[in-house]
Order: sequence, then C-alpha cells, then structure tokens
Amino acid sequence: MLPMVVARLMSLDRSADDYFDRVIELVQLEPVYAARLIASANTVEHRGVTEIKSIQDAVVRIGARKVSSLVIGMSVVKVFAPTNEWESSLWRHAVQVALGAKQLAVVSRDQAVDPEQVYLAGLLHDVGRFLLFDVARDKLRHVDEADWASPTEMVQAERELVGLDHTELGHKAASKWSLPAVICDSILCHHSPSRIGNLGEKARKTAELVRMSDVAMFGSVKSGMPSLWDATPEEAVARLERVRPPWFPSVTPSLVERLSSVEEESAAAMVLLGLASA
Repeated sequence: MLPMVVARLMSLDRSADDYFDRVIELVQLEPVYAARLIASANTVEHRGVTEIKSIQDAVVRIGARKVSSLVIGMSVVKVFAPTNEWESSLWRHAVQVALGAKQLAVVSRDQAVDPEQVYLAGLLHDVGRFLLFDVARDKLRHVDEADWASPTEMVQAERELVGLDHTELGHKAASKWSLPAVICDSILCHHSPSRIGNLGEKARKTAELVRMSDVAMFGSVKSGMPSLWDATPEEAVARLERVRPPWFPSVTPSLVERLSSVEEESAAAMVLLGLASA
C-alpha cells in the first residue's frame, strides 16, 4: 500500500487556484518529507539569498508541482526501501530514467507533456521489478543473471522465468493504487512501441519519453551492462535516434552530453529521496 498522502496528491487539480495551498497542507502531514523539502530548498540548485526555514517558503522556491513529485517519490521509496546494494541499483536506474525523461520533456518543449509528470512516470516505470523482487526474489535474481543485453530480451527472460513481465505487473499495481492513467500507461508500454501507438497524445508522448530515457540509462539496469556513455558520440546519437519519436527534435551530441550528466545528478536525487546518505 502507498501512503495516503500519495493518493491525495495525485487527486489534486494542478490547475486549481488552491493547488499551492493544498500541497502545503499535505506535506505538513509528513514531518520527514517536510524536513527533506526544506533541505532541498537550501541546496545549491535552489539556494537564494535567504535560508529557507518553512514549508511554505520551500514550496515557493521549489514549485508546487515539483514538491508534489518529490513527495510522491519519497512515499514510493518508503514502500520499497532498499535493504542491499542490489535493491539500491534498482532505484538508481529508476532515478536516472526519471531525471533523463524530465530533461527530454524540457528539451521537447511540447505542451502535451508535463515535465514533472514525466519525471514520476520515469521514477515508477520499473515498479513491477520491485514487486517481482518482493514476491519472487530468487526468480528475479535468475532473470538478472540471464544472458540478455536489451530491454526486449530482459522482458522475454522475465516472461520465461516468472510467467509475466514487470510492465504488466507494474501496471496492475499502479492501477490498484489509482495512479493517473498517464503514469499507468507509461509503466505498461515503455518497452512496447505497439502498445504506445494505441495511447492518447499525452499518454503516448509521456511513454515515448520514458522509453527513450530508459534506453539511454539502460546500462544501469544491472552490473556489467555496457553504458551508452561508453559508446562514441556518433554511436550514442544513433542508438537514441532509433527510439526517438517523430515529434521529438533530432538527437544531437549536445543532447547526449546533457543526458550523461544525469548520473551525477542522480546521486543528489538519491540522497533527497532517502535512498542514500549525504
């Protein structure tokens, strides 16, 4: 079960006049979240002239939508708190995909995608893998030890060893948690172009950005997996071009370089979400 604060945050109308106040009310119900958000507001990324000491000032500086995304992320972490390095690596990949997908959303400048919602879709895209680890730990370890080197091969290995794949299980869980349909659809479709094609515009574009980021960050899925950043700039551009949706700008070396910074950014994000110590 996800904490009640998640369902309540998800149900808020982001266009409502009282959205800002409602976010503050919900954050104040969770002292741990409040403390972390104040700490985030005082980091180098958000630091201003004065030190932030209140939730309201933190929300003003960070932004209500980003605060909502951070709190939801912290809540999911509480449910699937890592207890060993292998579990931490699952989260590391999820955080990197979330940050990469958000950057892609910003670069796209497409009005149909909300960068913060894309971030959440990326953070939760592999939630089915966390569930598999929780209920079938040995089988998921066998999956990760199998000889596969692409997302398609990984999904096939899961089906052969477990009977279903993490996208299907994650979608079932996200739907039961009453998460927004856009996020549920991204979880189900991020490895399946044919499924993505059947979605509405907003869900389709969100899922396509998550898929593109997942390919970029796929080297962090398991130990020993080749990283995109190990390839030449030309090879990296070509690899991302193969999964670039038609509406997204052409992939350039500068975009690849921008995405490569995610590994460093993810370390700070892991600390903020409570997944690593400072």
